[in-house]
Amino acid sequence: MCIGYVLDILTTKAAKTELKLGFRKPAVIVIVGVNGGGKTTSLGKLNWLIG
Repeated sequence: MCIGYVLDILTTKAAKTELKLGFRKPAVIVIVGVNGGGKTTSLGKLNWLIG
């Protein structure tokens, strides 16, 4: 998963979709994947970039 690509979608294209980060807090994002797929690591990195 490319963090830069996901961050780009969430920051620049979010206004064009129904995804409204910051509209209501806390924002809920569902991440789905297999065991050992790096979900926690990716979310930690994404949180550090956004947060």
